[in-house]
Amino acid sequence: MTIKLIANQLVMVLTIAIGSLYVINGTMTLGGLAACALLVGRIIQPLNRGLGVLNRWQTVNIVREQLNSIWGLRNQKRLVLPSFGEIKGELELKNVCFRYQNDSKWILNHINLAIPLKTIISIVGAEQSGKTTLLNILATILEPTSGQYLIDGRDVSEYQLKDLRHQIAYLSQGGDLFRGTIMENLSAFDENNVPTAHRISQLLGLSEMIAKLPNGYDTVVGDRAVESLSVGMIRAIVIARALVRKPKVVLFDETNMNLDMQSDIRLRNVLLSLSKIATIVIVSHRPSIVKLASVHYELKDGKLIQVIYGK
Repeated sequence: MTIKLIANQLVMVLTIAIGSLYVINGTMTLGGLAACALLVGRIIQPLNRGLGVLNRWQTVNIVREQLNSIWGLRNQKRLVLPSFGEIKGELELKNVCFRYQNDSKWILNHINLAIPLKTIISIVGAEQSGKTTLLNILATILEPTSGQYLIDGRDVSEYQLKDLRHQIAYLSQGGDLFRGTIMENLSAFDENNVPTAHRISQLLGLSEMIAKLPNGYDTVVGDRAVESLSVGMIRAIVIARALVRKPKVVLFDETNMNLDMQSDIRLRNVLLSLSKIATIVIVSHRPSIVKLASVHYELKDGKLIQVIYGK
């Protein structure tokens, strides 16, 4: 039971309790008490809606502050750098090495990778081989220890990261829902994204699952939500939310985990459609997803090696 529901019931109990005293004293009729209870109920509803909007606004601010705290230290030194502007999607790593601070082991060792725009590549490798680390560098979440990361031929380190991150969709293995409705999550709380959110939901088959919920797209999810969603449905919402911004680069990190076969097929079709406008890097163990790529790589012992299947 939520705090809001408890407060609503408490207000109603107090109204009836106080009204009952007036009825006993003869200053109010039972009909008058019933009318008061009905009126209080109608007053509470718009107040609840207002509190809901306020809660969602606070949630967005909290998330924004958390993200700012994560990126803050890196962004401080980039404030004076120019904005990157719109990207096309050509990616290149030049002699990139990476190791975590105070760790002598190199996770990535002299990686060279050139990805033409609107190309799909796949990267496979053993567990903890550095695949996610490599995607984090491509997503500008991590900086190379040495070497260069170029987008459209320009060194990422010479530009602010805000524009870049807005145009790069990193579809990770996890992902949580924000407190709000399903549509607010899909549209990232931006009404301008609602039409695109509907379209992507239909492509992923998500709209069919949402239609089975009592409140549909207005179902409240996230923190303290009453309606419980399946893991597969949550994954589909997270994927759709990332694609609503029409990114120019899509980084796919085992994102199809917990998806059923039908959802997996639809996701493949979405990726094929996206390849017409975006560069896609796939990390997955599912052959059905890997075979979408035209070029394949294996990450082993910190080295990236091109592989040719079927030979």
